[in-house]
Amino acid sequence: MQGLISNQIPSNAQGEMQGVLTGLQSLAAIFAPWAMTHIFAYFIEGKAPVYFPGAPFILSAVLTLIGLFICLRSLKKYH
Repeated sequence: MQGLISNQIPSNAQGEMQGVLTGLQSLAAIFAPWAMTHIFAYFIEGKAPVYFPGAPFILSAVLTLIGLFICLRSLKKYH
């Protein structure tokens, strides 16, 4: 991902781009475990509309597919 992005921006902005990407990765590493744990806890407790301990995996798959769609759409512009 960094390689694709770094080819699209000027050399004087490479450091800024690397910092933004690292910051986003860090935020994802903080937020994702917290969110997925809460989703898992919600779907295994008795008050949940459906007992579905696999809900975090389904959400992860949906988010991955959204990211793939965005990536493919962005790469079409350059080919």
